[in-house]
Formats: sequence, C-alpha cells, structure tokens
Amino acid sequence: MNNTNPIKKKWLVLIAALIILSLSLQDFDVSQLEKLTFKDVMPIIVLTAIIFLFKTSILSVIFISIQKGVKRLTKKD
Repeated sequence: MNNTNPIKKKWLVLIAALIILSLSLQDFDVSQLEKLTFKDVMPIIVLTAIIFLFKTSILSVIFISIQKGVKRLTKKD
C-alpha cells in the first residue's frame, strides 16, 4: 500500500476491523454479557485509560514526575 493519505488508511483499517468483528460475533450470545463481573472488564478499562493517557501525553508527565521524585528521594547529600 503506497497511499500517502493517512485518513484513507485509517478508514481501510476501520473497515477491516468491522469485517473481522462481524465475523467473530456471528455466534455471540448477548446473555453472556450479564455474567461479566467488574474483574472481567477491569483489563479493558485499564488498557483504555493507559491509551488515553498516552495519547494525551499525561502518562509521560506522570512518569517524569515519578522519576524526579525517586531521584530526590535517593539523592545522597
């Protein structure tokens, strides 16, 4: 694929993902969702939060502040 327009690539990926999703959900039973607990959904929530923080660069700020805090605590006078 030598397409230089990134928006067209995103649409192509979205269409492919929707096709794969529709194929995988053919045998899906909606009643299975009632059995989900918070523990089952927690990895999805954490991953979504990390991706959001990464995209907004907040995660980088958090890591830098942790690094500076550790350096201050371990600093030998």
